[in-house]
Amino acid sequence: MGFSLSTSFKPTTKQERPPAYSARTAERPAGFAPLPNKSHFNDLRLYVTPRASLPLYSETHRHNPMGIEAPMHSSLTRKITHVLISTMIVAASIVVAAIVWMSVEHDRQAAASSRTMVEGGVAGIGETLDTIAIDYAWWQDAWDNVRAMNDDWVQSNMGAGVTESSTMDLLLIVQPDKTIRYGWDTNSGDTPDPTVLPRDVIEQMVEKIDLIPIDDVTPVHMTTRIGDSVYVLSAARISPEELSGIATSAFPIGIFGFVLSDERIAELGRKFLIADLTLAPYRTSQKATNVLRADNGTPLAQLEWTPYQPGDRLLQQAAIPVAAALALFALAGWAAARSARRSANALADKEEEASRAARHDVLTGLPNRLLFSEKLNHPLIGETCARGECAALFIDLDGFKNVNDTIGHAGGDDLIKAFANKLQAVLPPDSFAARVGGDEFNILIASPEPRQAAEDLAAAIIHALKTDFQVNGKSFRISASIGYAVSCDGSASPAEIVRHADVAMYEAKRRQSGEPVLYTPDYESDLYKNHKIEEALRHALSAGELEVHYQPIVAAGTAEMKAVEALARWNSSDFGAVSPAIFIPIAEQTGLIVELSQFIFRRVFADLAAIPDLRVSVNVSPVQLRDPMFVDTLVAMTSDAKIPLERICLELTEGILVTHPELARQKLLALKKAGFTVALDDFGTGFSSIGYLRQLPFDTLKIDRSFISEMTRSPQAASLVHSIIALGKALDLSVVAEGVETADEHQLLRLTGCDYLQGYAFGKPMPIGELRDRYSLGAQPTRQTG
Repeated sequence: MGFSLSTSFKPTTKQERPPAYSARTAERPAGFAPLPNKSHFNDLRLYVTPRASLPLYSETHRHNPMGIEAPMHSSLTRKITHVLISTMIVAASIVVAAIVWMSVEHDRQAAASSRTMVEGGVAGIGETLDTIAIDYAWWQDAWDNVRAMNDDWVQSNMGAGVTESSTMDLLLIVQPDKTIRYGWDTNSGDTPDPTVLPRDVIEQMVEKIDLIPIDDVTPVHMTTRIGDSVYVLSAARISPEELSGIATSAFPIGIFGFVLSDERIAELGRKFLIADLTLAPYRTSQKATNVLRADNGTPLAQLEWTPYQPGDRLLQQAAIPVAAALALFALAGWAAARSARRSANALADKEEEASRAARHDVLTGLPNRLLFSEKLNHPLIGETCARGECAALFIDLDGFKNVNDTIGHAGGDDLIKAFANKLQAVLPPDSFAARVGGDEFNILIASPEPRQAAEDLAAAIIHALKTDFQVNGKSFRISASIGYAVSCDGSASPAEIVRHADVAMYEAKRRQSGEPVLYTPDYESDLYKNHKIEEALRHALSAGELEVHYQPIVAAGTAEMKAVEALARWNSSDFGAVSPAIFIPIAEQTGLIVELSQFIFRRVFADLAAIPDLRVSVNVSPVQLRDPMFVDTLVAMTSDAKIPLERICLELTEGILVTHPELARQKLLALKKAGFTVALDDFGTGFSSIGYLRQLPFDTLKIDRSFISEMTRSPQAASLVHSIIALGKALDLSVVAEGVETADEHQLLRLTGCDYLQGYAFGKPMPIGELRDRYSLGAQPTRQTG
């Protein structure tokens, strides 16, 4: 993720809405009435009331040319003149004083506004660094490779953020034993330099991070001077996805930094229209300043700039009319008022721009978590929810990590922006969307029918995601887990509705169906149960509760066993027999699938070593395919076990072909090149096309059991199975029918030309010992614990 201070915020243009929303544009609920765009300065008006003209000559004077009353006339004239002159002088003085006061006040407000913007900009630098720190530190691969001291991986995936992409200016990693192995800054090149930070600074950051609980991923901060440069630093523990059971001393610590260089300060100035913003030593200055201090309050340096001075312009415009003539005083006052309004509007615009910058996501331009939280707390939103007219959606992009792993964080940024554009294109009226996390988005909707509005929007988002994203010349298709909740009875607060949508999103992620999920209270208990199963599964992996059973795959013509499929089985000490349909998805969601798959492969390799020539099929999760080291790790495990690769068939489901076609193609080619055979499992249950089968190097096609169970009762099902077998033959693929349970099914499949059969008709999944005895296979293997 890159850092930039040059983002400009453009007014959102009105976008064409889908027809589904056109019927709702006529009525806007009061809870989502738009806030006025004008600032309070727009209502400031100065009025100059014309004075009534006073007679300079009395009626008596016209009838007394002799001037008998001249002294009275002269005195009256002088008085009137004095009054007029005094009044004009006083009025002019008041006007001039008012103009001068307004000038000074505007300059003061402008200076205060610029100081607020600069302080916010410096805070924004720290927030951006915090985001980078969390992104790099809370990363399972970083945890594994930093602790393993995998220098190549750390350099190419973490150090490159300094040396290549300039995501940050400094990165230093403190190993669990407090030694420094890796460090880079903008001058160090690709070779790690552990001395990029002074030891006392490192110790201070480590002391700060030690005070934070391990389950709190919030980074710690420090502003410090290193040599002639001032650095903003953030530190965070490099953590795995699962934190339980890990001692505090086991965590590496990443220290990330931005140097407040002349270029970065100049970019900050351009963002807030401050031309001469500079970083200077701490000193007395006639300019506006913002002092940067160390943790102990010691001044490190200061930002200096000349604030915008709208008052000078006001004085220039008002001085000429006032000096020209008192007769033009009204016009001068009007001009001054008009100028004041323009100056106030300009100042208000700058304040509004600064406020927007603090409340909007730099990458997408969408509101950020801060603005979304403010919206939730607005009284009008609460009233809308109380009326039962509010809905919330929580969106989490699936497979986003794959994009980052494939083309880097910059490519991930491009995909996030592309998704945000698609999202904004389908938003209905009276909705409010925000990016609240790396790949998480929240949406509020106000509607008299909130559930229908939420369902329509969720469907529009899913439809928009059916089109591939083009990023850096590569094609990506991502999906989204969408949960939504509504304020049916008006009892839930806006924040509670959003939390409900979050719970529903996790249920959608668990189902992996690609369909949005409406919140129900049952999901709260499901989350708790899933958490307990996760804990039990973690224990089972270490305690050896899991087993691998094998189901025979036989030749259709002779019923002779030709291969087996390895299937995980778990008899939990807490839950009893747990179905793979339950614990496999939980393992995928929590990252335990990697450890579980390694157990299965080790168990299979140990069993194969005692049974020569037996071929085994093993299921591979899409999560495993997203691991960049999956192929290399699997090849190394087979090499260590001395198992020929051609004896291993890896089974993939159709879903991976649709959601991650480019990833599937790359990994299949790598697996085939290594020597494995590959099968497409559960064919017919997903969305595979003939194009996928032709382009991807599959060896085997496995027909899903749902087709087999119907073929003896339905001619249409039998014809469909026959067509699938013919398709496999045309593509030179071996065809396996799963779920064969009766002799009739066996006979019909044999006649239709199916190559291999698998199901209870030939044997249920069984332990290796039972399989060996039943088929008189090799000797009992040496048992191993996963």
